[in-house]
Parts: sequence; C-alpha cells; structure tokens
Amino acid sequence: MRIEIWADVVCPWCGIMNERLNRALARFGHDDEVEVVHHAFRLSPELPEDHGFAVTERMTANGRMSEADAVAASTRIEDIAHEDGIERYHVADGSTGNTMRMLEVLAFAASRGIDRAAWDAAFHAHFGTRRDIWNPEALADFADSIGVNGDEALFALHTRRFAEQIEADQARAVALGAQGVPFVVVDGRYGISGVQSVDTLVDVFERALAAEDDIEAVSA
Repeated sequence: MRIEIWADVVCPWCGIMNERLNRALARFGHDDEVEVVHHAFRLSPELPEDHGFAVTERMTANGRMSEADAVAASTRIEDIAHEDGIERYHVADGSTGNTMRMLEVLAFAASRGIDRAAWDAAFHAHFGTRRDIWNPEALADFADSIGVNGDEALFALHTRRFAEQIEADQARAVALGAQGVPFVVVDGRYGISGVQSVDTLVDVFERALAAEDDIEAVSA
C-alpha cells in the first residue's frame, strides 16, 4: 500500500495531520506492506525564500483578519495539537513564509533514504522548538541533525538540485484536485483532504487493503 501525503512545513494543520497519520499507521499495522511518501506543497510561493514572517502578520495582511482574531485562530490550533498529545506547538508566535529551501532539504534527505523521519523532525523543529528554517546554514545544521550530510545538503541548495521536484510535487497535487494541504492519497485511489481523525484514516487504510486483497484474489 502506498500512502502519499502533501504538506508544507509551516502549515500547522499539516503538522497535526502528520501526527495523526503516524498514530493511524501504528494502529493499522502492516508495516511491511505500507510505504509512506511525503510530497511538497508550498503555501506561500510568492514570498521571498530568505526569511520568515510572523504568523499573525501574514494573517492580518491586507486587512484579512484582525490581530485579535488571528491570535485566537492560532491559539485554537495550538489547543487542538495539545489535545492530540503534541506537547509543544507554537503557532501564534511562530513564523511562516516560502519554505522552498526547507522542502529542498527534505527532498535531499528522501534521496538519502530518510523521508518520514525527516518530515517528523521538520514539523518538530518548526512548531516544537521554533528552529530557524530559513537560513541555508541553519538548514545544513538541521540536515546533520537528522542523519544526512549538512555540507551535501547545502550544496544541493546552492545548485537547486531538487527545485524542479518541488514544483512537480505541487503540480501533481493540483492535478489530483488538491486545493490546499494536508492532502493524502492512498494507493492512487482514495483522496483525503484536510485534517481527519485517526479513526477515519485507519478506516481508509483498511478499505484500501481490502480492495488490494480483492484484486489479488481475482488475479489468482
């Protein structure tokens, strides 16, 4: 079974969905039959890549929302994360922006065989410890921390080795009907948009596995 998830590192709902996905997979089992693949989807590609912006600043830009409403909405997301057992989850006082460079580092990590653990670490770095994800040297340190060579990751950033892959990831999600993230596709047949419960995810996984079994039975 192939489970694909599109996300952005600065998307707070993506971090929560990532946690629920991990819990759903643990409950579902079948570890030897499941492949999880993460894909990039930038929420703010129009912004510069070299620094982050305060979350509340972006939410209130162009009068879209008052500062009080922005803080309240962000705090509500934090509360949901805490209810899910995520101990630290900074949204209201966090940063957001164009995550192209971080996503390229994650693509580099995936090319070295570290995908799921790298995304887990990225969400924790951004929402849990508010680690710098904007500076290339800081991203090289992050790469080192997850077990891939930071100097090689930095070289990949300088050469933009994975830039086309990031763009292709996003284009494919849009072609599949995604209007935002998180977005999950199971076995290329079951699409899941937005944040869903662990129970819902497990149910989809079980239906997908049953469908695979049916196909195998017919083929036999």
